[in-house]
Amino acid sequence: MKKNIKKAQILYDAIDESNGFYRCPVEKPVRSLMNVPFTLEKSDLEAEFIKEAAKEKNQKMIQPKGHISVGGMRASIYNAMPLAGVEKLVAFMKDFQRLEQVKMSAWSQGAVIRDRPSGSGSGYRTSQKTVAILVLSCLA
Repeated sequence: MKKNIKKAQILYDAIDESNGFYRCPVEKPVRSLMNVPFTLEKSDLEAEFIKEAAKEKNQKMIQPKGHISVGGMRASIYNAMPLAGVEKLVAFMKDFQRLEQVKMSAWSQGAVIRDRPSGSGSGYRTSQKTVAILVLSCLA
């Protein structure tokens, strides 16, 4: 039980400390230790999040169907999911958030973000300047 509490706490803390980028629609006193539903601040990013999570092999934890009444996504962190798996997911979530915030900052400065270059996908280019982004792999 202590492991499940720790896993859930790590994931909920990442959501709660994201400054609204990630949101949990469930009130703190009734949050599940096994299924963690969450949405993104901008719902149009959810498909991209799921796509990128699948590339990072987090697809077993992220379900495209979140809570029945609020949608979003759901992270399943049942007993078989090790603590390391939750830590990898949280690292991915933080990287995804960082990447999106850099892209938004570049757009606000007049840069045009192009698609990710083919290959390993370690950066994005702009027409006015290069925004260097290292997307850290969740698989250590």
